[in-house]
Amino acid sequence: MKLNLFLPFLLISSFLFSQVGINTNTPNPNSNLHVSERNDPNSSNDPDNYSGIIIQRYTTSERDKLTYSDYPTNSSIRLNKFDNSLMIFNTSENCYNYWNFDEEEWKSLCGNLGNAKITFDCNLSELKGNYVRGKEVDGTNYIQISVNVTKPGNYQIMANSSSNNGYSFVGQGTFVTTGKQIVKLSAQGTPIGVQQDNFDITSSQESSQSKCSISVQVKADISNYSLNCSSAIVNGTYVKGTALSSNNTISMNVNVSSLGSYDINTNLINGVGFSASGTFTTTGTQTITLIGTGTPTVNSSFDVNIVSNTVDGNATCSVNIPLTLPAMTYAIIGTSDYSWNNVYRKSAFNSSSFGVNGKVKIIKLNQLWSQTDVNAAASSLNGSGEKPDIILYYSYGANPNSNITTALNNYIAKGGVVIYGSSDNTAAQTNILLQGIYGTTNPPVAYDRGGNSSQNDYQINNNPNDPIINGPFGNLSSKYWGEDNSGSVFVRNLPSTATQIASANNQYSNNSINPEHSILWYDDHYNFAYVGDSVAAAWDTNTSTTGWAAVYNQTTGFPIAKSFGYWNSGTAGNVFVFNSAMDLNLVAWALQKAATSGINKH
Repeated sequence: MKLNLFLPFLLISSFLFSQVGINTNTPNPNSNLHVSERNDPNSSNDPDNYSGIIIQRYTTSERDKLTYSDYPTNSSIRLNKFDNSLMIFNTSENCYNYWNFDEEEWKSLCGNLGNAKITFDCNLSELKGNYVRGKEVDGTNYIQISVNVTKPGNYQIMANSSSNNGYSFVGQGTFVTTGKQIVKLSAQGTPIGVQQDNFDITSSQESSQSKCSISVQVKADISNYSLNCSSAIVNGTYVKGTALSSNNTISMNVNVSSLGSYDINTNLINGVGFSASGTFTTTGTQTITLIGTGTPTVNSSFDVNIVSNTVDGNATCSVNIPLTLPAMTYAIIGTSDYSWNNVYRKSAFNSSSFGVNGKVKIIKLNQLWSQTDVNAAASSLNGSGEKPDIILYYSYGANPNSNITTALNNYIAKGGVVIYGSSDNTAAQTNILLQGIYGTTNPPVAYDRGGNSSQNDYQINNNPNDPIINGPFGNLSSKYWGEDNSGSVFVRNLPSTATQIASANNQYSNNSINPEHSILWYDDHYNFAYVGDSVAAAWDTNTSTTGWAAVYNQTTGFPIAKSFGYWNSGTAGNVFVFNSAMDLNLVAWALQKAATSGINKH
């Protein structure tokens, strides 16, 4: 009643003075509207003297009828700059909203960012998961789409189909930055029919000026089938940084016991994955092909797990993806038939042994340089030119000195890989090299074997899990390696990071040697491998049992075992030695080290 009686005066007052007072006869002169907190300040304890104001209360949908012409059929904004700061209370979000004309949207006083402004990049939309009639979708079922955010804020993106086949997609959240971003629209529901559903991807934001379309094939009920893991064959060449093509597949046999759909895929690992899906229309043994996608991110081979959606046992397999090493280089230090600088050992560097389809899969292996003088080799290493990926240093005619030791130490410190073979009775020179690499505090210690007996055979340790003992050129576990002179250099006090390949102890003339002393060993940490005698090499036509322990096939360059030396009984040709295979297993190890953590970044 008080307000009604006072209303004519307020109207007259507003015309005369442009001021309105509610609960006060003396509105604040700086205010056009003054709502007093109470009419009688002296009666502050009376609850009737306490009140507030209520402005228009709308839901978000009702508010948007104020915002747009003929909402929702016409999204033309009808508010203009004169409506700036227009305020309502939004009951949907339980907060006051005010109109911001510059951004053409309602702002929330509760700190909400408002609606985002986005556009779709339809070319980058991608469907994930397998869709089967009667099978509820899960976390593997979603649409991934790229959006360009021009204004941060809230978003809701939907994918719906006019076929209404029992499932849909939605993604919602808040963009806090602008730019290209990936949104995941999670599937919900259960496909009803076996059919192709076409989905339109749209946004609830009026600022989105585009939509995308994507098709989903709903398959028949899942087949019962089993995987024949032993039949799996990996096809194609795999190179780090090179995207897979249609040639990169895994083919394998499956045994189908009931008709229906199938979905077979691998985990995504090291940048690549494989998948196959479809419908089996006949039972029995069939061959399926998993198509590879992605780009390898590593230079070493790895296993992938094949997983299927069958319930009929044998649902998983594991296969190895053989990575092909990038083009690499080697350098040689040494001379004569006892080094890598001879036609016999170098014959193994052919495409059958080191090539795309070779024992060691590599794009190309080239010699960078060869030096017979250690000072010249040091200059090559210290120069500003290209550095070899590995160095093959069999030291006959090129024993270590301080110059080459310093150069090799710097090379190894930067990731270079060295295979070193000693020459006869050179423990003093070998210790220069070992102390240069490992330091003078408790380094490995080389010593000359001594004695007059030569052509000794040494048993290789039984370790099929070792990458050198069991390498591309054969599993040499418990086989033999032979020296062809009496001047081999043994090493004791191996560092904790080193692995023994063959003990210096044998059953002929070295049976009193400590088995912990070594004639063959390597160190993964220091990228260094040691051979206690860089024996002479020859063609396999050389049948001598007392010399040239490393032999290669004259036609193919493949390593060949040779009847050689002395073992237990002391008779010539007592055992077969595998020196050439050990040579090439060492090179294969060195190339793998160089590709993954070497001096050159591959």
